[in-house]
Formats: sequence, C-alpha cells, structure tokens
Amino acid sequence: MWLKSQKYWLVLFSGLIIWLLFSCEKKPEMADEALLKQAREIHQRIFTVDTHCDTPGNMVRSDWDIGQRHEPG
Repeated sequence: MWLKSQKYWLVLFSGLIIWLLFSCEKKPEMADEALLKQAREIHQRIFTVDTHCDTPGNMVRSDWDIGQRHEPG
C-alpha cells in the first residue's frame, strides 16, 4: 500500500514539475510598433491628472524658477 502511495505522489509531483517548466515559457516580446499602438490606445482610454505635487517642494530651491522648463524628476 505504501509503495503504491509513494508511486502516486512521485508521478503527481513529476507531472507538476514538467507542467511548470513548460508553462513558464517566455512570451514573445511585442514589436515596437505594436507596443506604441497599445500605448496610444491606453493613453486614449485613461484620464490622467497632474496634481503638480512636486512643485511646492521645488519652490524652496534657490536655483528653481517656476517660469523655466525643467527636466522631470
């Protein structure tokens, strides 16, 4: 009885490992054009609000001019 039970678990575990190995196959990467198209579609569907929460923190910097364009970050 114990031998049959052990064989059952061995087969089950082996099957699980094989299934996991093949299911973790790397998906093909999207081409640049397809990725840009998807990004545009997402951009058209979403509503983005820029709260400018970063502005007050920059106002205390002596080298910061709110009238000038600055790089993000």
